[in-house]
Amino acid sequence: MLKKNISFMLISTLLFTTAACSSNKGSSSSGDTAVGNDNEKANLVIYSQASSGFDEKFGTYLKKKFPNYTITSITGTPEVTLQSLITSNQQIDIVWDSIGYWPNNMLATGLEYDMTELLKKHKVDLNRFEPTLVDAVKGERFNNKILGLPVYNNNMVLFYNKDIFNKFGVQYPKDGMTWDEAIELSRKLNKSDGGKNYFGLYVSINHYVRTNQFSADTVDPKTLKTTINTDDRWKKMYQKLFIDVANDAGYRTYLDNMKASRPGESHFYTDKELAMFGFLSSLTLGKELETMNWDMVSLPTFSEMPKVGSQFYPVVFSVTKTSNQKDAAMNVINYLVSDEYQSAASKNGQMTVLNNDKIKKEFGQDTKWKDKNVGALFYNKAAKINNKSDYEDIVESALRGDLVNLMKGSTDINTALRKAEEKANKSIQEAKK
Repeated sequence: MLKKNISFMLISTLLFTTAACSSNKGSSSSGDTAVGNDNEKANLVIYSQASSGFDEKFGTYLKKKFPNYTITSITGTPEVTLQSLITSNQQIDIVWDSIGYWPNNMLATGLEYDMTELLKKHKVDLNRFEPTLVDAVKGERFNNKILGLPVYNNNMVLFYNKDIFNKFGVQYPKDGMTWDEAIELSRKLNKSDGGKNYFGLYVSINHYVRTNQFSADTVDPKTLKTTINTDDRWKKMYQKLFIDVANDAGYRTYLDNMKASRPGESHFYTDKELAMFGFLSSLTLGKELETMNWDMVSLPTFSEMPKVGSQFYPVVFSVTKTSNQKDAAMNVINYLVSDEYQSAASKNGQMTVLNNDKIKKEFGQDTKWKDKNVGALFYNKAAKINNKSDYEDIVESALRGDLVNLMKGSTDINTALRKAEEKANKSIQEAKK
């Protein structure tokens, strides 16, 4: 039961569905009872600081699968954090979040639990998953312990506005382009028409930094200093994706007249001024594209790394160390990685975590986007997931600082990266205090 002093939390209580697998009867090493038949019940509390809805992505399915489970979903707020809940002795059985935030949620609060034996008991086959996802949840940072399982996936693709291409009579982009080819195509779209400026290509810096194709770390895990001015791969990426892209008179005209501090999502799906936009594939789940004539292709690649796309950016679910219902919690997670759930979720536009061609081909088939080029999500090979840091937000902020000046040519890349490095390292030191 939730305590009165945290009753203001955003809570969604769901009654959930049936019967977990019968092979899980008995007691676990922690003494809790595994759910094995329709009559057994469980009360589980699931926490995430993610803003995207638990009910929409998971709740509907779980309600049909576990009718005897009562699941309370808590969404974190600035006031209601995981640590504040722990301090209030609130039961937390499962924590989920994107891989960029999930490790810190578990490690900083002491909720991490090695699920290795639990996975064996529940017969979870890790060979079914995309290999880079498994590597990411049992990486060096976790001493090869398995602290969670990926449940749904994300990567970057290149969205494009067909109307802009049609307006200027330019051929649509295609799967398998290099960045050089995409930049050449974009220059045909850096134009003005009817008093409106258009520009050809922009890649979301926030998301690319976290999923970059070279798997470069933002922060050295040993020194806890940023790598953005010491790892030459960052210079290579910034040169290509931001300097070379904007090195065109029409593009810089747009930047000069731009009202926002930098290009972004709104220029693509609200203002409809951006022709090609590198962004997370999960954009297909939202309503932003409903008023657009759009499609997507695979993320362009670097010529020296053919067919290597972005890193995956999965959402991970973990059983907590303090849960006294670990088997029931594992039943929930095991269902979410089952072929049954992954297939249904894929049809509804969630990218699967499984290395399963049939489920991949089902992506979006129950949505209004079923005729789009959904193969773009799976065209490239995924880059290895880099070492995630608690300070990635700091590095991203520092990198954004001089981005537009860099694109306009009013500062050079060495100066921009040096200033970003100094700012990031200073902020990291302050955050450590």
